[in-house]
Amino acid sequence: CRSCRRSSQVFPSCGASQATLDPNLTAGSRGDLCHGRLSEAGTSVRAVTEREPGAVPDAEPPPDSVSVTVAAPPEHVYDLVADVTRMGEWSPECYSCRWISRRREPVVGARFVGFNKRGWARWLTTNTVERAQRGRSFAFRTRETGVRWAYEFAPDGAGTRLTETRDVADARTWLIRLGGLFVGGANSHADELREGMRQTLERLKAAAEAESESGTEGDAPSA
Repeated sequence: CRSCRRSSQVFPSCGASQATLDPNLTAGSRGDLCHGRLSEAGTSVRAVTEREPGAVPDAEPPPDSVSVTVAAPPEHVYDLVADVTRMGEWSPECYSCRWISRRREPVVGARFVGFNKRGWARWLTTNTVERAQRGRSFAFRTRETGVRWAYEFAPDGAGTRLTETRDVADARTWLIRLGGLFVGGANSHADELREGMRQTLERLKAAAEAESESGTEGDAPSA
């Protein structure tokens, strides 16, 4: 095997060898090391390609989720999030949003376009609101990728526990990977999106608390 190519010592399990082996290892341990089940120090490790028993092949990754506690009422925090025209104030990637449907307000079925940037890359997305319950939840799905973005607002004392979730369970992963080629790679972009979610919530928190303290909470967003 590849882990046993440089050796003066032959392994019983694969007929290869490795110069860095501990000579005190047993033949069984050498076989385990050869197949990635032991480190040279004897610590148990699992081979990268080995699946957990009962694991589902190619299972969808779990949703990314970030939470923050905001010292403002759920309804006020919701109004900031659901007013997508203010998205550019919170998100480090989506710098502007604009309603494009007849209903230019956060109601189920309403559509809006998002303007995004990363480095030199610029692109648009079209999104449809899937849930709009003031003070409780707001969610939309991006048509091009199938990714679902959701915000949950849970009472937390006198404030709000705000959670943002990025769910790729029904996403077009092939398109996400293809788009990743233009923004530094899909994995790199996913890492930046996770960090962007954290920044988004921190900015929302700061704005909501500042407006709450100054008494400038507005009414529910509308057309």
